[in-house]
Amino acid sequence: MKYGACFFLLALFMPALVSGQENYLAREVSEGGGDSGFLWSGDYLKNSDLCTSPSSGGSCSNQFSDRLKIEPAHQGYLVELYSTQADQHVCSFSVSMNLVNGMLVYKTKFGDVFIRKKGRSLEISSGGIDPTALGLGVCGAHADIDGLAFPLTSRVSEESPKERTLSRVVDFQYDDPVAGRYSTLTILSGGKVVRILRGGTHNGGTFERQDPPNLSPDGNFVLLSQIESGEVEVSNNTFVPHEVAYCDLVYVHSGCIVARETGEFCGGAFSRDGRWDNSLYPDFNLTAAIPRVSTYAEGKMEITDSPGSSLENLLVCDPPRDVNRKTYSDMLQLLERDGDTSNVAKLKTVMNTASIRSAEEGSSPATKANDVKVKSVISEKAYLYRSPLLSDKTASYLIRGDVVSVLSNTNNSFVKFRYTQKNGAVIEKWIRCEDVDSCGPK
Repeated sequence: MKYGACFFLLALFMPALVSGQENYLAREVSEGGGDSGFLWSGDYLKNSDLCTSPSSGGSCSNQFSDRLKIEPAHQGYLVELYSTQADQHVCSFSVSMNLVNGMLVYKTKFGDVFIRKKGRSLEISSGGIDPTALGLGVCGAHADIDGLAFPLTSRVSEESPKERTLSRVVDFQYDDPVAGRYSTLTILSGGKVVRILRGGTHNGGTFERQDPPNLSPDGNFVLLSQIESGEVEVSNNTFVPHEVAYCDLVYVHSGCIVARETGEFCGGAFSRDGRWDNSLYPDFNLTAAIPRVSTYAEGKMEITDSPGSSLENLLVCDPPRDVNRKTYSDMLQLLERDGDTSNVAKLKTVMNTASIRSAEEGSSPATKANDVKVKSVISEKAYLYRSPLLSDKTASYLIRGDVVSVLSNTNNSFVKFRYTQKNGAVIEKWIRCEDVDSCGPK
C-alpha cells in the first residue's frame, strides 16, 4: 500500500478512533480505574517482557530492561518511558502528564494516553491507538504501549544491584549526537575515564544509547550497539539507504572490545557462567575471548581498521609487559614486513614506554615518579605548547581520545608528552596536565 493511501485511511478513520478512545478513557474513569491518593513519583525498572529477537523470534526479556520514570513537575508530572519490544524495536518518549480523576493523562489531538494504578501495577494505555499516530517520541514499527505494565514492586527505592554497579563502579557517557545516535561513548569507572570509543556513520557505526546498559550478571562486560549507515545500489544509478547493526562485547574495566559481530550473534544473552549465550557460537567464553598478542603474532588474526581488531584495541586488551614483550617484538616484525608504518610507529612508542617501566622497576620512589605513562586526552581540545609556559601556546591541539606518552611533569601544571601521528610522525611538546589527567598533588 502506498504511503498516501495509508495517510488517507488514517485521516478517514481517526475521528472514529479518537471518539472510541475518549469513550474508553471515560469508561476507565467511571469504573474506578484511578487512585487519587497514590504517590506517583518513582523510577520503575523491569525486564523487557515483550522483547523478541529479530533473528530467531525468541524472547530477549533478560537482555534488555524497560524503564518508567515519573517525576513531579511545575505542573503535573514529567513521565519518561523506554521499552524494548518485538524485533528489539524500541518505544521511548518524554511527556508532561496531568493528574485527572486519579490517573496521569497526556492529551493529543488524536487521543489520550494515560497511566493508572491497576491492582499492584502501573498500566499505560493509549486506547488502542498506535503511539506513532499520537506523535509520541520514537516508537518502532512493532512497538506499542497499550497495556504495558510496571509492577509497583519494580520501583527502585534506593538502588538496585544494577543501579549500584552503574553509579559506583562503571558508567557510560554518550556524546556528539548524530541523527538520534552518538559518535562518542566514554566508559568511566569511579568518575575516571577508562576508554573512549568512537564511531562514524560510515566508519564503524554510531552508538545507540542503552539506558540502563546491558551488563553481564557479574558486571564485568557490557553489550554495546553500533549502527553503520550508507547506501547500496539496487539498480543502475539507483541507491537506497542501508544500515548494518553491529554489537560489541566490551570488558568494562579496561574498555577492551572482546568481540564485534553482527546478525545472529547479537541476539544472544549473558549467562551466569561467564558466557555469551548465542546460537552462532554456543560456547563463547567471554574471558577466553579477550584478544591476546600471541594470536596476532602467530598469524591467526590480523590487525585491521575494525574497532575490534585494531592495534589500539589489542594494546588495551593485552598491553605490553615483561611476560609478552618477546611476542610483541615478533608482531612488530610482522607489521614491518607488511609495511604498516603507522602501526609500527605506534607499537614502538608503546613498547618503549613498557621497556622504561620495566628497567626502572626497583628504583627509588623519586625515580619512579618520572616513569613514562600512556594517557588518553580527556579534553575536547587540548592545545599544545612549545614550553611549559602559557605564553608558548600553539595553534595545534589534540582531541579527546588521542593517546599520548607522558614523558615528564613540571611544577606549573604542564607535562611533556610524545604523540605518534597516523603517518608515523612523532610530536614531542607540552600539554596542560588536566588535559591528560596527570596533575600531581596541589
